[in-house]
Amino acid sequence: MKTAMMNYILRSAGERKRLHILAFPRSVPPSSDTIALRGGYSSEKFVDWHKSKLKAETEIKLKCLVNNIVMSSLINWWWDFRDISLVRFKGIRPFAESTGY
Repeated sequence: MKTAMMNYILRSAGERKRLHILAFPRSVPPSSDTIALRGGYSSEKFVDWHKSKLKAETEIKLKCLVNNIVMSSLINWWWDFRDISLVRFKGIRPFAESTGY
């Protein structure tokens, strides 16, 4: 949908004039195309690429690297409120037994 709207705006001279678009945006290839053109996936150029990939993957899993600000905030909240319990667990079993569960 977004692409269709952009194509309509860029192809229509009246819309470009109304929105004050003076120049066409340049085409940007996806990063996968750029990497492939530069030989980023070459097994001849990068012989032990899989070892460094596995090493990075294990480090990320071990250190729990968080780049998202929301997830980082949630983790901080988890550590700040880890000692607070909303339910008294001592009273759950007698309550469950009294109700038949």
